[in-house]
Formats: sequence, C-alpha cells, structure tokens
Amino acid sequence: MAAAPSQRPFAAVLGCSDARVPLELIFNEGPNDLFVIRVAGNGLGSDVLGSLKYAVEHLGGTLKLIVVLGHSGCGVVSAAVDVFLNPGMYLSLVDRHSLREILDRLLVVVHVSAQKLQAAFGPDILQRAGYRQALIETSVVVNAALAA
Repeated sequence: MAAAPSQRPFAAVLGCSDARVPLELIFNEGPNDLFVIRVAGNGLGSDVLGSLKYAVEHLGGTLKLIVVLGHSGCGVVSAAVDVFLNPGMYLSLVDRHSLREILDRLLVVVHVSAQKLQAAFGPDILQRAGYRQALIETSVVVNAALAA
C-alpha cells in the first residue's frame, strides 16, 4: 500500500460551513492547495484554534497565508441577530447545547456590532428600516475581523 502524499497547502482558510460558500471553488484551488477549516459562522472555538495551530506547526514549510472568510447572509449570524433582537428566542435553545455554544460566541459579536452601529448612526437606528440586515452584515464583518 502506497503512503498518502504529504500535505502541501499554501493557505489555511477558516470559513463558514454554509454549503453556498465552497471555499476551494471561491479561490479556484484544487486538492492539497488549501487547509480548510469550516464551522458555522466561522467562529474561533477550541477545535478551530487547535486546527489552525496544527496547520501552522505542521504545515509551516508550505503554508504562507491564513485567511478568515465571512460571507453575506450567514445563517448562523442571522440567527444570533434574531436572538439578540428577540431575547425570548434564547429559551428555545436550552436543550440544544451545540447550537447554543455557537450562538453564545456570536451574541458577543452581535452586541458589539449593535453598539458600533448606534455610535455611528445614533440610537434611532434601531427603528430604521433595514436595521436587522445592517446588523447581520456588520456582525459578519466584525466576526471575521475578530477571528483574524
């Protein structure tokens, strides 16, 4: 039996697990070009951090770049925004520990994003049409920036 080829990716990419965001296709790369880590909302849980540390420590000979990629319309960020805007929804997550863990991390990002939007546009932004969508997109950007 032949040994598996060695890994030689030039980039590690942390992206969302959203099926609409195929990372290899986005970057036009093939097998062994990218070390891909996918998790809903591209958050930095311990497994993700461990995977990134593995890439840096074991693939450093070829690894030249680490990319954190957020995307518009992220479903789990949207869910976190909805819970932030309607805290009563959080009760439905009591027995859904894995999802709640992801949302808990994102709720911090959403809270910071809401504060930044209010600081930039005033407290009446909460009543403006499109606030939810603006909060989702701002949270996507802030989440990627914090992860990076």
